Amino acid sequence: MKQLRNYDEKVIRFIIEKHLCKTNSIIEGHFSLPNISSFLKWKGVELFDIQRTKAENENAIFIVNTCVFCIVEYNPSSFLST
Repeated sequence: MKQLRNYDEKVIRFIIEKHLCKTNSIIEGHFSLPNISSFLKWKGVELFDIQRTKAENENAIFIVNTCVFCIVEYNPSSFLST
């Protein structure tokens, strides 16, 4: 728990934004922040299916922390544009 105290809002926001960009890269094909409507359409099953297919066909492995997306879901406009 002590290590978590070292993370301020700027660091947490940076981590969340990078995972949003990674996920957008997997789903949409470009490494950038998605807009709100795109983000709200994402489905975990879709993400996992794409990752599985790319792992099988391209030997690509992705490390994405989607649990931080619950923070974005609470107030998408604080992270994403419309």
